[in-house]
Amino acid sequence: MNAKQYLTLGLGLVAGFGISVAGVSYASQNLVSNVKQVTPEVAKSIMLNKVPGANILEFSYDGDDKTPKYDGTLIKDNYEYEVDVNAKTGQIIKFEKEAVFVANNGSANNTSTNNQQATTQQSTAAKNSYIGEAKAKSIMLNKVPGATIRSFYFDGDSTPEYDGELIKDGYEYDISVDAVTGAIREFSKERIYNNTTTNTTTNNNTNVNSSASSNKVNTTTTSKTYIGEAKAKSIMLSKVPGATIRSFHFDIDSTPEYEAELVKDGYEYDISVNALTGAIREFSKERIEAYDDDRYDYDDDDRYDD
Repeated sequence: MNAKQYLTLGLGLVAGFGISVAGVSYASQNLVSNVKQVTPEVAKSIMLNKVPGANILEFSYDGDDKTPKYDGTLIKDNYEYEVDVNAKTGQIIKFEKEAVFVANNGSANNTSTNNQQATTQQSTAAKNSYIGEAKAKSIMLNKVPGATIRSFYFDGDSTPEYDGELIKDGYEYDISVDAVTGAIREFSKERIYNNTTTNTTTNNNTNVNSSASSNKVNTTTTSKTYIGEAKAKSIMLSKVPGATIRSFHFDIDSTPEYEAELVKDGYEYDISVNALTGAIREFSKERIEAYDDDRYDYDDDDRYDD
């Protein structure tokens, strides 16, 4: 083999080695860039700085997406907050706020006796300024003259109000009246639909002594009237006094029912109420487990140890 051939072979080996080194370097950079740089503790701190004084109800790490993130659900002052934090940069990439329903006799458990006394005094002063049930019912009936009040209750959340469900001429009316000013805050009208099944059998008999046909009609009618959301919520909150309704929806399957998830004193309650009879069909209670950060401790964090 002459000198030219040796030279060509040497240059090929050098070029191949250079490409291999570049590939390993690029892969290493990608691996490092994909490792999250924000710890769970830092992510929680970012969420609590966004909503000072809140409590973290749920917290998890989501690394399936292109942008790894921490998902958090926080509770404060009858509001639920959804906060997502970028696991690489610590930037808040999602923030949502939603009001939750509170039972009329519910109150927060205060660790301080002074705070409890102050809250009681404020509550008593507020009740003295309410228009009262009789006045609220009168306002509702003036809005829908001739109607019948089917359900009525007081909702003492951040904006206290009286909620009523009225019936008149095949229609259902949902009305909310401000407990302080007497103003109508919500008003909706919905037709009550009846599920009617009609079976008709007609026998046309011609009689020599009769000039008319006889028609026989057999009719079977089944009507379904739902109790309404307001009544369903009242039943649920009576089952778990002082609880907060975190989610609520209507399930109109073969057995229509109202389903809800309530939270109180570290427990989660799942309740289903029959939409026709108001009977509680399902009820379960489960403790909300404290969040465990240990599953986010990675052994490869040791590379930062001196």
